[in-house]
Amino acid sequence: MQKQARLWLWVLGLVFVLAACSQPQGNNGTNPNVPPPPQTAVLKIAVDGVSAADVVLAKGQEVLFQGTVAGEKTLELGPGTYTLDGMPISGMIDPSPMLVVLDGGSQVTAKLEYKPVAVEGEPGIARSLQVVSVTDVMGVDLPGLPERNINKDVMIYASQTEEPVCVTLQALDENGDPAAYVPVVVNIADGTWMDDRIAIIRGCAAEGDYAAMGFRDGLMTDAQGMVKFTLYATFGSEAYDWDYGIAKITAAAENSDDTNVLEEFKFYFYNIAHLWAGFDGDKPIPTDQRVGASFERVNIFDPYPPEWEDFPNTFWIDTAVFSKQPQFRIDGRFWKDFYGGNFYVRYEIVDGAENVHFVGCDDVISPTVCNDFDTNIGLQPNDDIGLEDLPISATVKATLVIVQPYGQTLYEFDLKDYTVTKTWIGSYLKIDKQIDHHVLTWYGPEHTLDPANAVPANSVFTATVTLTATNEGNAPVYDVSIADQLPAELGVIESTLNPAGGTYDATNHVVTWNYQTAGAFEPKFKQLDPGESITVTFQIYVRQKPGFCVDPEDLAAAEFYAVPFMFGYDDDGEYCYEDPYFVVNGAQQRDVTASWFTGAPEAEGGFQAVVDFNGWYNEEQAIVWAVRPVFDIDKTLTNAQDLPFQIGMDAFFDITLYNLDRPEYASLMAKYPAEFDGSSRDNPYGRDVVVGDGFLIGLDFNTTNPITLVDDDGVNPDQTFAPNAAPGDFLGFADKSMFWATIPLMGGGDVASTSLVLDNNLSGIHVNVAGATAANMNQFTNNCRLPYEGVDAAAIGMPSIPVRPNLVFDCDWVFVIEPTDPWVELNNIGNYEGYLFNSQVQRGDDFVYLYQIQNTGDGTAEGVSLVINLDNANATITGGLSSHTTVAGFNASSLSFTPFDLAPGDTAFFVVLAHANAVGNNSATATVDYANPDTQAPLMPYSVVETVSIQPPF
Repeated sequence: MQKQARLWLWVLGLVFVLAACSQPQGNNGTNPNVPPPPQTAVLKIAVDGVSAADVVLAKGQEVLFQGTVAGEKTLELGPGTYTLDGMPISGMIDPSPMLVVLDGGSQVTAKLEYKPVAVEGEPGIARSLQVVSVTDVMGVDLPGLPERNINKDVMIYASQTEEPVCVTLQALDENGDPAAYVPVVVNIADGTWMDDRIAIIRGCAAEGDYAAMGFRDGLMTDAQGMVKFTLYATFGSEAYDWDYGIAKITAAAENSDDTNVLEEFKFYFYNIAHLWAGFDGDKPIPTDQRVGASFERVNIFDPYPPEWEDFPNTFWIDTAVFSKQPQFRIDGRFWKDFYGGNFYVRYEIVDGAENVHFVGCDDVISPTVCNDFDTNIGLQPNDDIGLEDLPISATVKATLVIVQPYGQTLYEFDLKDYTVTKTWIGSYLKIDKQIDHHVLTWYGPEHTLDPANAVPANSVFTATVTLTATNEGNAPVYDVSIADQLPAELGVIESTLNPAGGTYDATNHVVTWNYQTAGAFEPKFKQLDPGESITVTFQIYVRQKPGFCVDPEDLAAAEFYAVPFMFGYDDDGEYCYEDPYFVVNGAQQRDVTASWFTGAPEAEGGFQAVVDFNGWYNEEQAIVWAVRPVFDIDKTLTNAQDLPFQIGMDAFFDITLYNLDRPEYASLMAKYPAEFDGSSRDNPYGRDVVVGDGFLIGLDFNTTNPITLVDDDGVNPDQTFAPNAAPGDFLGFADKSMFWATIPLMGGGDVASTSLVLDNNLSGIHVNVAGATAANMNQFTNNCRLPYEGVDAAAIGMPSIPVRPNLVFDCDWVFVIEPTDPWVELNNIGNYEGYLFNSQVQRGDDFVYLYQIQNTGDGTAEGVSLVINLDNANATITGGLSSHTTVAGFNASSLSFTPFDLAPGDTAFFVVLAHANAVGNNSATATVDYANPDTQAPLMPYSVVETVSIQPPF
């Protein structure tokens, strides 16, 4: 009867044991050209080690075979995955359940191998079975609490997933003596999802990858009645959902007289990793073990903390709890606020409590115990601790407490822990940082310069950084090092590192005076007595241009590039620098530091301590603003009143280049006037500024003046730059251009101007273009406009100016005619109504449009025509008059005059009579053309527009 019950227990166990591991196989498609695979397979079951054994074969939850196999048995089955197991036999270790995969047409042999149990004596009779220990992989007891249950005595234990739990049981006989060599069976008896997610393994197994198996036989007590097995949970509760099914473990000692002795205990498995510990804002690091990990931290005691610091000399402890799979940090405060709390960290001062106290604790239980839900607390020396009391130490134990509801009871398990010992020392080194110039012009030419040496030393593009380390403690310090890890926006000039012994690390972007090298030149790096200081200096510059945007993919690929966290995205999803942008050198933790050894040099066993410069608190002395020049240029024909020119006449041009005082920099100008007014600096600087002029073939160079550079603040004297050979044709006029000598520096707000005279040697329409470029220009500005709206640029020979990121240009035009060429100008004089010129008339009134055509050339304009068109019916044409011709014809919206000849210097006047029909605007477009335009042909026909506003009657 017992054997039959045991067999059925195996059958039920197999339904859940390997079901999660089975993966049904099948054909993913059919090919009409390939015959279908056979629909059956042959499984041969072989039993080895015993003459016969009871065997169970199942597929999913369906038992297909249950019976005794003597030697071999052959079954014909369909394709699929099956579970096979042999039942226990007294005195033998039975095989573990196995998976058998059958394909259509295959023949598979599965061997069930039995091995004899080595028994040194006769089996005893167990009358009790009890838990001796439940330990983790390190052999440390796991937390266990008795279940609150008056019906039975049961323990509840807690652990984490994917780590072995070793359980030791002992069987005792009726006299309380060990029951030796008694078979034991272990089962997950809960009947929930637990039984296919917990492996039961013989003995105390090490960590590994174990398949779930919610049943285990073949266990046997030793001579002391002890038996050991391992529980290994492959799945636990989600880190944010502790209320899930509990695993109920039952163990049975099976006696030879067909009696069983049962023992029961329960388990919670949590999906969490070992604790991570972070100190003083550093990134948390793993403890790598469930309990017993320990850390030591030594740091300085600051007798002069910044006034804004609410917690001076505080040692911050952060205990990070992570889920195991998938991994993410669990916020204890969040779950406390929303779900009443599922875990907290108990911090306990286990040593040194007379010198320190907790700060930032959520729930202070006592002076030495703190329960914290956001897992972050501080340890602070008492107010009466001074330099004379140091060194002091304190040890804190952090314990993760799991709060688990079961029934109507909350169980609290001390699941994981670590300790940290903090020592405050009395040697104190203070580091200070000063920057002599807080506004630096971007030097160019790329958006990211080389990480070092891209700017000349001691130029207006550099600032000097001074770091001073002072011993403000009461004892000497030894082996002093000073380092500055610069933001990506600031470059370094290696040649300026002073004193000797300083080095620059291009990979980490750090300048360092290490005592091992700098100490050879300055003994203070080896020993710095109380009150003494070490000062180091170096020069920096800005590497990223203001206003620059970078694509995130380019950003990820750049070795020496980074964007400050305070800058965001533009509309295209790119990272962008503001214009101007600022950098605080010292804003990050441990980026500007001084380190030293206290008590003794490093070689003699001294403790190393580090102090950090707080850039945000001392922003005024550590900030650098990056600015850039923006230019504008004007090109003006100064004798335009003489147009059109006759061949041989001179054209006079003025060229003016502005380095603009931009409104974006107004606040910086007010804050740092000496950096903008020329007395110390004249930001933002244009570097290597080149001005050039290009002209078409119809113009020839006559003469020019040097460029005069005028300081807008009147601080610096005027400078002149003579005409010079072309440094390269950046304007696109390959044959006819000229340049002036390069302006090395052009201060912010300064103006550079010159003039030149060109000869008009061919009739036609000719452009003269003035442009400027600079090594650190970051703009393309086109101020050039065509002589008349709607003119075809190509038709008048307008060259294509190269579009480049560092060019500003402007142009002006000359109209040159032969002595016998006509040149026609059309002008709208305005509207005339009620004996007044008025652009507004009333509905129902009569009014006129007035025009004039003037021949400013030296030849007769032949066949001059004028056509006027209205754009809508708000007004109606009623007729027209002219001083030189007659109306050829008109209708309500259009009027034309009979073509006529216009002598040189003569002017013809025209009147278009109109009536205001409706309220609204009405525009009249007048277009002139003539038969012999010759030189003026590219500009003809030429139109002007006159608009009248029709108002309601008064």
